[in-house]
Parts: sequence; C-alpha cells; structure tokens
Amino acid sequence: MMNLHRGWLPLVLAASVAVTACSDDPNDPAPGDDTGLGDTTPDDTSPGDDTSPDPVARIRVMHASWDAPAVDIYIDGEEPEAGSALDALVFGDGTAYLSVPPGSYDIAVVPNGATLEDAVFSVDGFELSADTATTFWAYGGLGDESFGVGVLEDPTSPSSTDATIQIAHAAVNVGPVDIFVDGDETFTGVALGATLEEAATLPTGDYEVGLARAGTGDVELTFDVPLQSPLYVVAFAVGNVLDPEDGAYLIALLPDGTTIPLFPRDTAEPTQTSIRVVHLSTIADDVTPAGVDICVGPDQIGPVLPFGEALAYQNVPASNYAFDVYAEGSSCSGTAALAIPGLEYAAGESYTLVAYDGDTAIQGMRITDERDVPAEDVRVRFVHNAAGVGAGPDRAVDVYLVGTTNTLLFEDIELGEASATLDTAPAALVLGADVTGDGNVDATFDADLSALAGQYVAVHAVAVPDGVALFVALESGAVLRIDAN
Repeated sequence: MMNLHRGWLPLVLAASVAVTACSDDPNDPAPGDDTGLGDTTPDDTSPGDDTSPDPVARIRVMHASWDAPAVDIYIDGEEPEAGSALDALVFGDGTAYLSVPPGSYDIAVVPNGATLEDAVFSVDGFELSADTATTFWAYGGLGDESFGVGVLEDPTSPSSTDATIQIAHAAVNVGPVDIFVDGDETFTGVALGATLEEAATLPTGDYEVGLARAGTGDVELTFDVPLQSPLYVVAFAVGNVLDPEDGAYLIALLPDGTTIPLFPRDTAEPTQTSIRVVHLSTIADDVTPAGVDICVGPDQIGPVLPFGEALAYQNVPASNYAFDVYAEGSSCSGTAALAIPGLEYAAGESYTLVAYDGDTAIQGMRITDERDVPAEDVRVRFVHNAAGVGAGPDRAVDVYLVGTTNTLLFEDIELGEASATLDTAPAALVLGADVTGDGNVDATFDADLSALAGQYVAVHAVAVPDGVALFVALESGAVLRIDAN
C-alpha cells in the first residue's frame, strides 16, 4: 500500500451521527466491512445493543502506533481475507465493532504481508465474554521499542443523551500526562499504553482539552474537541512528541470505525490535503464487478473499490498527484481504464475524485469540497454523473425540492458538473429531477438528511440499468443509494 505521511489517514471534520437513511440510534455505526473470519460479522449496533438471536462479544481494533507498518489481525491463527476489516490496517485507522461468539481466542498482530511467525504481538486464550465490547489498540513505536497492544473494556450502554469519552495515551517520547478539560486538571498521570480508569460522560458541546507532562501544570498542547453528538468516542493521543514534522495530536475513534484527527491549536499552517475517491462508473462495474484499483504511480491506495462505494477522505501532504483507475488485480500496471492527470492538491483543502460514465466512456472529475459546515445545517451539493440523462447536448438537469409547490434548488447542471453548495436545515426531503428542461419534475427521490447536521453531503445522480439512482456520499466514507420513487 502507498505510504504518504504515515499512510492514508482518514480525515473527517464532523462526527457522523447516522450513516443509514433510516437509523435513529445515535451510536449506530455504519455497516461494517467483511472481516473474512467465518463466524465473525460486522456489528450494526452500538456496544452492548444485542439484537442477535445468540449472545455475542463485540471487538474492534485501532492502529495508533505512529511508526508501525500496516498490520493484519490474525484470530485463531487465521489470516484475514484481503480487503477485509482486519487486513492491512494502517496507522490512524480503526474498525467498526465486529461480532464474535463468546469464547477463548488467540489474537496476533502481524505486519501486512508477513506470516504469523513474524507477529509483533500475540496473546493466546484471550477470553471474550458475552455482551461485552472490547477495543484492542496498538500504541507507542516500533523504533523505540515502546510498542504494545492495549485492551480497553468499552461501556456497553453509553449515554443516549450525553457524550461519552475515553482517552488513551499512545504517543511516544513523553511520560505520563495530565489532562485538562476547559482549563481544569481533570485526569492525572495517564501513562503510555494506559487509559482513563472509566470513560467520562459529558454534556454534548465543544470542549478545550489540554495535555501537560504529569505534575508540571504546564499545558503544552491544546485541542478543540467537538462532542456534539451523544456518541461513545475514544480519543487517542498519538505521534512522536520529538518529531518536528509529525508531532503529537489526537485521533478520535467513533463506534462506526470512523477516525477523526484533531490537531493542536497554534500549529504551523496546514501542510496536508484531504482526498477521497467515489466509484460511480457502471461501465467499469460491467468490466470488473469486484471493483477497481485506485493508484498513484505504482502504488495502490486503499483496498479494491467496488461500484457505489468510496474511499474515505485521506489526509496526505499537499502536492501534485496523478491518479489512475485500473481493473481490480492490476498491481497498478498496464493500461489504465481512466487516467486523472496530475493536479495540484492544496494544503487545507478537501477534494473528491469521481469515476463516472460519460455518454461513451469512463470519465473522471475533481470537486473541491466545502466542509466548514455550520453545526446546525447540512451542506448539500448535487453532482450530475448520469450518462445519457438530461436536456440538450450538455445533458443539463434541474433539481427541485418537491412539496406543495416545487422549489428550484440547482439549475442547468450539466453532465460531469457539480452544483454550488446549499446549506439547509436537517430534514427528510423529497428531491425531484427535471431531465427534459420543461420545468416539470420527471423523477422524485426520498432523501432523509435529518440526522446529518454539521455534515457536507454530495448527492451524485447515476444512470443505473433500471433508471436513475442517487448515491449520497457522506463524510464518514459511507455511500447511501436512493432509488427513484
């Protein structure tokens, strides 16, 4: 896998409250990845919400060791399937909760591509009890031999009204730390590899969190931590305190596996850019139904990307990048199905790359995203990726808010274009599309945005075999499909 500044680290600016159109549970994670482990299945509930017919234990993994390579998680000696949740986990990445039958398990952490004999950590006979939630997290650094794996017992019934936060110390070259919340010394002497004795429950809101070397009272790093949703959040202090480039910062892990980097105040101007990729080409899906490889030169970024899914925002050094899209299994060589030429990706900006169908061939487009969304709004953008749909040679469409009277939201959006953004109150909406230019709505779609406050949402129209569908790309990396009514 590609390694650009500690690997491709997801960057999400706001917590994802819900990632399914119908979820009302604020702790409900996104549908998890296939784990590739026989009886191990992704968990679609919050910790402890057991809806399974049989009791299960819930586990997840967080890679917080700043200089360790991508790792595979072996359970009972079994190598995870390529592309599964436990395969090639890079620094800064976590998984959603996975459900396993209660019992005793052998667990090993193995560098990606190595064998079980090369494990950097292993434990035999680890007992996972029914109706428990456990986070395994790698901390420290391989280079200074501080690497270790911690075991965190997560609350099984986090508050449904307040935020629940746990703090874990994974940063190297610093001893125990004291933690200040809104200027008050709240937690003392948290050592490397340790967590708070008990997760803290706080009213939802914005908090100032400061880190000081234990006993000094001198706050050296201050972070703005938004806890706007009643979620269970683990904040990992990561990085190398002595490294002027990487430094130390926080990574927040949400129940759905989303990770959110939080950088300290008063740092230098940003040097990172955020990029995500969305696969919406039905032509490519006909050729390579398993998905496509996204490559930068000889390096593949992320796992194979199936049709209708996205690689979540990745935080990489600002630079000029050229992207190539290949059929799955290409090893990033041969003739690319789509080449997105070299473009400059600016520091502090966010971009979406889209592979979609033109009227005759696969096309690519780049969108500059606007993610500084007011906490009370949803920011919506419409993207026309529906081949053969629209009026005139440019395939223009109009998008309406359907109601007692229809309200025009986006006008004359041509194939391969994105609209301006629109901030609106979170709500269940009915969107309508006029594809003939006569002012009449030709198709309607039910889009429930009521649980997406504070998020930037891109709505992509795509021509599918049975008509047109909307693919809604969320900040978390999830993509929701909405078929026409």
